[in-house]
Order: sequence, then C-alpha cells, then structure tokens
Amino acid sequence: MTQSKIVDAGFIALLLLVAGGLIALAGPRLYAHGHTISAEHILWNINQGTLQPGSPQVDRARTAFLESSTLGVDSSYFLIREGASLITQLNSVEEAHLPQSLSALRKTYTSAVGLRPMYGPAWPRLAMVSLRQGADPAELNRLLTAAYIIGPQDYRLRVMRVWVALRMWKDLSQDLRRHVRHDVQVLWGPRRRNDLADLYFHSTFRQRVLLRSLMESEGDAKNLGRLTQRLLDRGRL
Repeated sequence: MTQSKIVDAGFIALLLLVAGGLIALAGPRLYAHGHTISAEHILWNINQGTLQPGSPQVDRARTAFLESSTLGVDSSYFLIREGASLITQLNSVEEAHLPQSLSALRKTYTSAVGLRPMYGPAWPRLAMVSLRQGADPAELNRLLTAAYIIGPQDYRLRVMRVWVALRMWKDLSQDLRRHVRHDVQVLWGPRRRNDLADLYFHSTFRQRVLLRSLMESEGDAKNLGRLTQRLLDRGRL
C-alpha cells in the first residue's frame, strides 16, 4: 500500500471515529427532540379541543418533556404551553371536574415558575388559580408581588394582576393596592383601554364599582362604562 493510500485510509478512519462519537452524543438528544415533537402534537390537539386535560396522552407528553430535560431540552416550554391550554379550557370545564382542573393548573404553573422564574405570565396565572382554590391571602400577595417584580411594564401582566386584585382587594397589601391602581390608570391609555373595558365587562357589580374607583377621575370612570357599552353594541365583547 502506498504512503498516500495509508494517509487516506487513516483520515477516513479518523472521520468515522469522529462521526461515531458525534452520533453517540447527539443520538439521545435527537431522540428526546423526537419525543418533544410528539408532545407538541398532543398540545395542538388540546388547543383544538380534541383532547381533555388530564388524559393519558397529556400525561405521556409531560413525561416526555421532563425526561428530555435531563438531556438539555427545556421542559419548561411544555409546562408553559400546557398551562396556557388549560387556562383556555377552564371556563368550559364542568363544575364536578373543576377542582381537578385547578389542581392540574396549579401543578403546571408551580413547575413552570420553578424551571423558568423569569417567565412573567406564570406568576399572575398561578395567583388566579390559587385564588379560585381559596389559597391563603399571604400566598396570593406573594405571587402578585412576584408578578410586579418580573414584569412591571408588561401589559398582559397588568390585565391579569388587576383581574386578581379585583377579587381579593380587602386582602391586598397597601403597596399592592398602589401598584394595581397604577396598572388600571396605565391600561386606560389610548392603546389598552379596550382590554380594560373587557375586564370591566366580565366583572361583577361590586368589582365594577371598585374598578371605577381606581380610575384617575370620575370622568374616566364614566367613559369606561360608555366604552364598554359601545364595544358590546358592536359585538366586540
């Protein structure tokens, strides 16, 4: 065998060795990604209403993501998406199954904030679920405080924080009350007032009275009621 052929053979052997090593390293991760793709399909079915939260397929999808996390795949993504899917379906859950659905949501968002504490929406959503479960006011204050620390300027969090605050106002700390009042007045700005009107529309009479009292002026409070009626007349609520 000539010298050049020996060199070529050695180079090929080296390439095969490197390729084998890369496959050995990447194989489990590719397998994990395959599982998460399957789990993504299950999430899509949840969003379409063809799968119910708590079904065996959903449990398998969650397990796939959690197992994949040991190989470097971010399982918090599944928990965040699962939580959003469960929240979407919550209003259509039968009363008998509501405690189970709330428990599943609480477990999901508790895991999500543990894995990705900087994901802002998880904190007020966890507060919303905890409130419906009758959680201790101290815990709800802690969750709302975290929502202000993580995303003070996020308009999505403003809406969710106000939603929670209207339903537990008497148990809110004075600092949180000031923050919520500021949220309401910011949401009344030109770009977000429709969100505030939607919140007003879906509130009880007592909550509406409280919300109006948080506006900057009596004129703003009256205009909120008028805007809500206009949006309702146009079929936008």
